[in-house]
Amino acid sequence: MKKPHLPKIRKILRDHPDGMTVNQIHELLPEINRPHTIRKCLLSMPDSYVDRWTIAEGNRGQYEKVWCAVVPPPDCPHPKDRYKETPKSKWVVLQA
Repeated sequence: MKKPHLPKIRKILRDHPDGMTVNQIHELLPEINRPHTIRKCLLSMPDSYVDRWTIAEGNRGQYEKVWCAVVPPPDCPHPKDRYKETPKSKWVVLQA
């Protein structure tokens, strides 16, 4: 998996807020040789998620995932920043 694929896939998903299947993304990105590569990229992206399932083209009773991408808010803290302060709650041993 090449890293340059991730920004392209992320942009396509953010441009289509209703979501897209792997095959629909593959139609828009023909430079990616196989849909399997797109699937691997989606699984590695922390901001992509499966919104719902839809019946696959060909209608043989198969379903495919519809992927969406989250747009994080500008004031969202980075995960590394959340442990810099000491926790305010403490565990207390209760005696029975």
